[in-house]
Amino acid sequence: MTEARVWRAHRSTLRDADAPVRAYQLARGVLRDAAAPVRAYQVYRSILRSARDSPYPNFPVRLFCPPSLSVRLEGGAISCGVAPSGDAAVEAMTAGARWAMTFGETPLWDRADIMAWRTFTAATDCSAMNLIVPVWDRLYQPFASSKYEGATTFGQVVWRDIQTWDEDQVHASVATTTDAHATELPIAFAGGALTGGEHFSIYGPRYGWRLYRAIRIKADVDGVKTVEIRPPLREWVEDGTRLNFDSPRCTMHCEGDISEVVELLRHGRGQASFVESFNRYP
Repeated sequence: MTEARVWRAHRSTLRDADAPVRAYQLARGVLRDAAAPVRAYQVYRSILRSARDSPYPNFPVRLFCPPSLSVRLEGGAISCGVAPSGDAAVEAMTAGARWAMTFGETPLWDRADIMAWRTFTAATDCSAMNLIVPVWDRLYQPFASSKYEGATTFGQVVWRDIQTWDEDQVHASVATTTDAHATELPIAFAGGALTGGEHFSIYGPRYGWRLYRAIRIKADVDGVKTVEIRPPLREWVEDGTRLNFDSPRCTMHCEGDISEVVELLRHGRGQASFVESFNRYP
């Protein structure tokens, strides 16, 4: 995928114009009839979104099959000191905590596994590169059957350039436009039983894939469920935005050195830890 820039989008759009035209005139022409408030940078994001995410490495969790997985939220509160009574005052941060994932030590039995691990390790660019990390715990998702019978390569290959997913078990979307940092999300949901504790992902225009956990169902009226979530929404979401319950994932970067260890020059083992990343896209 060729690297894209805003000025290239301008050139591509304007080069065939018959009369002299400026970028701000193009922005006005596109935005003047919009029903909702829109800014030029939102148009740029829409143009560049596919190029932005396409080079990201994916952690192939279905290929490696780690024996354990820890998914937790870290750093979401601030200690405000200790009162004379001895109790520490703790306040939750408005933006919420960030996700951390740790996969258990993974056996690498053959050459294909070791080469795939090395490929992924090199692609992390020593933690500088953003990564797509799946939460592959289907047993605890709201599915009628936890056994996966689809044909997607997601979670099986390091390089996967598309941002779609197979809605096999759950069809869910945002029912009402919701602001950033909201802790309640109204959703239209069709699938198995949603009880709380399930993970889902939203693909946003600014931060890409973000992971959320349902805490409880606060209301269920006319097919719309009001779900309390953590962390708070990273960015606003529009009515109709799809929610990914089938293969939740998050944009992260690796924590520390995740290089493999080869024993007796034959079999290997590796362990990987990740933390949520808010770095700008390359």
